[in-house]
Amino acid sequence: MNKYIKGFLSLILITIFSSCIKDYVSNTETFLINNTNHVIEIYPYTGGFTHPSNKVIIYPNQRISVLKENVRGKSLNPIYGTNLQPFDSTVVTFDTIYRVTHRSFRDSATLCSKCIAFSNTRNISNEENYIETVTKNHKKFLRGYYEYIFTEDDYNFARQ
Repeated sequence: MNKYIKGFLSLILITIFSSCIKDYVSNTETFLINNTNHVIEIYPYTGGFTHPSNKVIIYPNQRISVLKENVRGKSLNPIYGTNLQPFDSTVVTFDTIYRVTHRSFRDSATLCSKCIAFSNTRNISNEENYIETVTKNHKKFLRGYYEYIFTEDDYNFARQ
């Protein structure tokens, strides 16, 4: 009888442990890179105001992490650009003098001389403008990062 109980308990334990399925987990990070010789400040803008509490400052030739996420499922999203989309736009300044407005997808129809439409490949709000790098693709987890790179061309556009 004791032999049957041990066998039954062993069967129950094997069933319990084999039925535990670990969810897929993804780790992602978003970096902003300043490949210019100018200080860059990024402000989300909505309702007529910039939001200083969400301000990001990137110094010349610096790479900074602006978002780090651990999510369930096999996806490197979300990224920083996605987090900017609920705002009307994002204001990017160079050396606190030259300003460019990056329009969100909701505000793409509004045109101005120093605006970058959401569909433009230089728009920081558009997640398609980030470079994706997968560093580890395992059967139970995915790890990687996104990068958005500011260039001298961005500065020159703002300065025009």
